[in-house]
Amino acid sequence: MKLLQLKLFAGFQLIDAQGEPLLGISRKAKALLAWLALNPDQEYPREKLAGILWPDSHETQARHSLRQALSSLRKILPSEVMLLQTTKDWILLDTTKIKVDVHLFEQEIKKSVPASFDKAIALYRGNLLEGCNPSSDSFDDWLFGYRNNYRELAVSTIEKRLRLLLKERGIEQKNEALLLRYAKRLIEIDELQELAYQALMIVYHKKGHHRAALETYKTIKNKLQQQLSISPTEETNALYREIVSPRSPIHSSSIEMLDRLARTKKRRLSNSSERLLYQIDLAIEGVALHTIGHSFLIRGERHKTQRIAEEIVKKVRVSHFSFCQKEISTDPNEQHVLTELLEVLSIYLTDSKRLNGLQADHTISLRSLSMLKSISTQQPLMILVQQIHHSHIDLMVQLAELASLIGNHAVLLIMLGDVGNTSPLDIIWQNAMIGAPMTTIDI
Repeated sequence: MKLLQLKLFAGFQLIDAQGEPLLGISRKAKALLAWLALNPDQEYPREKLAGILWPDSHETQARHSLRQALSSLRKILPSEVMLLQTTKDWILLDTTKIKVDVHLFEQEIKKSVPASFDKAIALYRGNLLEGCNPSSDSFDDWLFGYRNNYRELAVSTIEKRLRLLLKERGIEQKNEALLLRYAKRLIEIDELQELAYQALMIVYHKKGHHRAALETYKTIKNKLQQQLSISPTEETNALYREIVSPRSPIHSSSIEMLDRLARTKKRRLSNSSERLLYQIDLAIEGVALHTIGHSFLIRGERHKTQRIAEEIVKKVRVSHFSFCQKEISTDPNEQHVLTELLEVLSIYLTDSKRLNGLQADHTISLRSLSMLKSISTQQPLMILVQQIHHSHIDLMVQLAELASLIGNHAVLLIMLGDVGNTSPLDIIWQNAMIGAPMTTIDI
């Protein structure tokens, strides 16, 4: 029996068993179906879904709006397909009744063979839910993390496929076409991927298009300089020298060189922790080089978040950040210390002229004075807060307000908590987080 199809890459498209698109689905109904599809075979509480999709509505009105969205979906879905299972408390999407491109994408990547990589790349037609706007900041925050994760998975898959093609003995004509296609696709997704430009340089040079090969090198060199203030890697520069050498053409040493790059490349994205650390790397770079502040809410089992915290501290030390690390206890007095730190930092972000007065205030703790000293050196700053599920509501809101202030400052805010214990504060958190540059990730 043919199944329904749901395509979430490059937009939203629901297709019936005959291959015809199902139309007339409202924005909220699309968002609801997408949420359930990305969290498959789980009984999701109606209260949580209503709060996410209608955060500005009263709870009763939000629940009513959720019932309306469900009703509209049932009218559009074929009556014989029991896709949505519901009770008065929860909703579940039965994935045995529907094919979802996101699920197929993940399955093909896990097979880790060239043919499956090709299928996965074909499935990734564009950003997750591109252009879908349900007018919900909380949904947008959730979508941001998912969209980035799938984007990075697509990037890493295309990189793996390019390396496999480059490592083959002699680049045949059919592989040249694949190299060109995948290199250009990779650049469409991330225009700073050097491996893509290296592949283009090799193919162009092998085909005798020397000017195109040199222009490709100039393009990536200029982009890296303009956007990141860095130069191409030694591998890219060595490839350029081979192209301009009178003893060309490209030979196997170039392929070996690219293989070394693949083995030593830091951006390994084989699991959620590595993808998260890659995002942290980008955020650190944005804070340090471009004064673009960012916040992360990272939720998971404590032993996992502890390892993440240790890795983040190593990274900011290398990048010469000042940093303040605080684990929230259940003791209200201990929480007061963090409250003072956050107040001092908020004053700096909103009115730096008040810092001199604060430094003369004898009621401020030594820890806060130490942070003030760090701020005055103009070093980038990281605030690492662990066990935020122990926070009282006022402190949670204060953290959210701080996150909304740091966008144009050299500040990185990292908040770690248990995935199961932070959800009761979701609605309060979402209201305070409106407009904040933050990524929420569960590991």
